[in-house]
Amino acid sequence: MVELTGSTPGNLKGEIMGTVYRKTATKPLPAGAKLIVRKGQRLAEWKDAKGKTRTAPLTTGQEGQPRIVIEAGTYTAKYRDGSGIVQEVATGCRDETAARSVLADLERRAEMVKGKVLTATEDALIDHQETPLAEHLEGYLVHLKAKGDSDVHLSDTRRLVGKLIGACCFARLAKADERADRRRQRRAMTEDELTRLLDVARRRPLAEYGRLAASRKTR
Repeated sequence: MVELTGSTPGNLKGEIMGTVYRKTATKPLPAGAKLIVRKGQRLAEWKDAKGKTRTAPLTTGQEGQPRIVIEAGTYTAKYRDGSGIVQEVATGCRDETAARSVLADLERRAEMVKGKVLTATEDALIDHQETPLAEHLEGYLVHLKAKGDSDVHLSDTRRLVGKLIGACCFARLAKADERADRRRQRRAMTEDELTRLLDVARRRPLAEYGRLAASRKTR
């Protein structure tokens, strides 16, 4: 059984900058472990499956029994998002410098949301752009099954959505770059174009009245 410890950084109350850290958890003492004290610190010492001597700090579990403290192999980023909510995101990085680079990107996106360059929805979408659509589909099917949808509906949904993904050659979520593919360049009207537009708007009621009168005469 694994118990999460409460040794994560503060809740960022009043803090501006985020942080990166390794999460810790506790586990029962390994078989054959002995308790030692080294430089004033209580440790557990044991041999792993390969015969290598391992040590880990000790803590006291909820029931008063000694447990070892295990540190995660990768860093977690903790920051405040564009809505002011504290988020914890697994960076997947073993190197602290690389993890801080991920944190910097998350904080930059948070600033873009606060500055209304991105919406919160667009920001959330970025995190899922590298996930294959097939995985999104399976996640959606799990959601439908949890709701109690029938096996027939699940099968039809998998078949139809899968067919659509394949026909469109989609692999991941994508957002069209309007700047790179603009079908219509917007610009201000020239004085001549504005004059002609106002003239047409002024004469249109008369033209409509003339067409209506002509149609009545032909009846």
